[in-house]
Amino acid sequence: MKINKDTILVAITSGFGLGLIPGASGTYGALVGLAWHIVAFYAGWSANATRIWCLAGIALFLALHYLLTPWAQRYWHESDPHHYIIDEIPGYLMVPVLSLPATSLQLILLGFVLERICDIIKLPVARYFDRKVHTPTGVVMDDIIAGVYAAAMLSAVILYLRAH
Repeated sequence: MKINKDTILVAITSGFGLGLIPGASGTYGALVGLAWHIVAFYAGWSANATRIWCLAGIALFLALHYLLTPWAQRYWHESDPHHYIIDEIPGYLMVPVLSLPATSLQLILLGFVLERICDIIKLPVARYFDRKVHTPTGVVMDDIIAGVYAAAMLSAVILYLRAH
């Protein structure tokens, strides 16, 4: 296999091949964000340190997203390429940044599931960006908005668990 610029960019934009797996490529991409979050959880970092770590991930992956989306759109001839999954990572990372702190792996996984459901069903505002805005901002905003919805839902679950 010849390694050239396109090969390297396909590897990066597909989450090192995760986006090339048939099926739910967005979920595979969000797994990268979940892994980023779990690093902080297993390191035992405080809620604030975890938020900073996840904000750093958002900044990193948004920078990559804005740099690489135009290339990916040209390469795959789509405005929101199926194999392109960098946008999914900051979408998931919005959950630990905005929600009340998840104090167990089960709550972290619930946040992941909620974010995936919100991203798949495209709730209001997210649906608008997904269908109408085909710029790099539009490609990522539906994922960011799904993360905001999921963070609110997870926070509601955490508040309920604290009260009972």
